[in-house]
Amino acid sequence: MKKRYIVFVAALILLAVLSYIFFFSKRGLTILSEADIGHPSFLQDKQAVVYLSTTADQDMDGKGFSYAIFIDRKGRAAGYQMKGLESGNINISDDKKQLLLETKDSIRLIGKKAATYKTKYQHTGEYNTYLPKEQRFVNIYNSGFDKKNGGYNSNVIHIDRKGIHTANIPHYLMSEGKDGEKVVIIGNEQENDTYIMRSITFAGTSMSMTDPVVLNLPKTMTYSSVSSIVSDAKYHYQVIAGIGEEETEMTYVLRIDKETAEVDLTPIYEKARSFEDAIAIIPFDTERSAYLYEDKLYYIDGLGDMITFDTKTKAVSRKFKIDYHVTDGVRFHEQSYFEKDRLYVLRHDFDRKHKYYIEEYSLHNGEKVKETDVIGMDKLLKSVPWGKKIYSYDFIMLQKE
Repeated sequence: MKKRYIVFVAALILLAVLSYIFFFSKRGLTILSEADIGHPSFLQDKQAVVYLSTTADQDMDGKGFSYAIFIDRKGRAAGYQMKGLESGNINISDDKKQLLLETKDSIRLIGKKAATYKTKYQHTGEYNTYLPKEQRFVNIYNSGFDKKNGGYNSNVIHIDRKGIHTANIPHYLMSEGKDGEKVVIIGNEQENDTYIMRSITFAGTSMSMTDPVVLNLPKTMTYSSVSSIVSDAKYHYQVIAGIGEEETEMTYVLRIDKETAEVDLTPIYEKARSFEDAIAIIPFDTERSAYLYEDKLYYIDGLGDMITFDTKTKAVSRKFKIDYHVTDGVRFHEQSYFEKDRLYVLRHDFDRKHKYYIEEYSLHNGEKVKETDVIGMDKLLKSVPWGKKIYSYDFIMLQKE
């Protein structure tokens, strides 16, 4: 009897301790409700949003989740919790009045013309963009091997003013990007070790693809993307990593002629790196690491170096370095975002009162124009349930402070 009593008391103490921890871990948090984000004016006072999620393996128990953390113009962070999607993305319409959020089995539009759509289960996100002419959001997923027909599937969901539509790309994708009203993809045909390029267009409920064009990349290396594809009138550009036989890695600007599909590779570093050293230079977000502005391709790497490629002369230069000095590749949800003549960087510093902050840099001279503290984001991240871990996958500036 005495033993049972001791066990009972111990259980009560444990429950009290857990309740205490839960209560105080939630203090100071701002959690957004369905009603909050459903309001048509919700986005009006928001300056940025960060998307974080558990990985697909953490959802095997059905308890994976994600946060969309909204930062208002006073720097205050508020979190909206959803189901998870590894490598998920967020996107914004060109007028910044409609935002897309995605989970493993749904898409939600907030702001003007709010809507929620139930979707086919996806375990991993891949890419999304917005095509303004038809006010169309396009989402692409890494859907996995086609067990029925063979090959590989990259499912597509596109949403216009009439609703939601689905399609499929029968390739494993190395990279994607937007070229006007088109989406450009580069696929890796693993069975014959070739890389192909296709352009995708949308009309109403349908999606069309051009025939595959083989890209004659040197066979001495295997390639992976460290940026999305960006385009001007004559060329597509992308930053890629090439891994050689000696397990060294070289980073290049890949330039593809739109008419002939002729390719050329321009190294952006002076020498190759070991695989271990190469990890540190992987960008904070490979989908938002490259940007075309005034005839230059801007590329921000994981060491904080801003590298430019002149699209007229192919000259490469180190334009500037942001105020970032981490060299071991360890990340704390850092993200980057380009807009107009600015680079925005979500940063973390253990020594600051507010651990997260947003830096704004001028692309003209590399000057840091502004810093904005993000109030409460660190507390939101500390509220993640025990046994789960979330990672940042996307970051967008909505409005200026």
